[in-house]
Amino acid sequence: MEIWAPMQLLSLVLLLLGIVLAVSGIRLSGWIVAWILLSGALLLQGFRSTLSYLAEHGGVDPATYRVANDWMGLGFSLLIVASMYLMREVFAKHRHAEDKLSIVSTAARDAIIMIDHAGRIAFWNEAAQRMFGYSAQEAQGRKLHELIVPQRYRSDSDKGFAAFSSTGQGPLIGETLELTGLRKDGTEIITEHSISAVEINGEWHAIGIARDVSGRKAMQRELEQQLDELRRFEKVAVARELRMKELAEDNRALRERLPKAGRK
Repeated sequence: MEIWAPMQLLSLVLLLLGIVLAVSGIRLSGWIVAWILLSGALLLQGFRSTLSYLAEHGGVDPATYRVANDWMGLGFSLLIVASMYLMREVFAKHRHAEDKLSIVSTAARDAIIMIDHAGRIAFWNEAAQRMFGYSAQEAQGRKLHELIVPQRYRSDSDKGFAAFSSTGQGPLIGETLELTGLRKDGTEIITEHSISAVEINGEWHAIGIARDVSGRKAMQRELEQQLDELRRFEKVAVARELRMKELAEDNRALRERLPKAGRK
């Protein structure tokens, strides 16, 4: 009986836990439920071993042992099948989620980059490959600041990320701002970044969505130059118009004085 007491207690705890989960509406990970079922199967197998030991030493009559062992064997098989089914479903959902992420990230026109708590690239989509020139194999595992940040900005970037990795906060988090990026061929581009923080397994990761706005900035500079030229032309035109008015007034005054001079 001393052997049965702790096993009965553990069995009761698992049973009560299952009842609470069933009626509480709490949504648990499929992994947790699968492990509970698997633990129950192992516990039931322990009961069978104990029952076998008792039957061998005369503690249980053979008829009772056969019935109990058959039912426990059935329960053990059902629990194993259920736990394996749940694990298969969890794996399938993870694969489905990864497939959806892959489809979305591949179709995205913006670069999607995730770095881990050490500042190393953990995710690098196809748009990031096109934007910066590095393949996913080349980028993953590399430190982001050493890969795409120009040398003159790296010290400040390292300091800022050191603070972010411990708190998940920083001046760039949740903001959309323009940053200078460095391509594989050494050319610099202007990128518009939106950066978010996410906590994974107790460690802070950063997810950035970047867009190359170099073309837009170049067009904006060209428009500004054209506007400057128009403003200069306008100033010249206005000055010329004022001068023409002054000359017209002088000419009118001169004509008015000429007749008077002739009469004298």
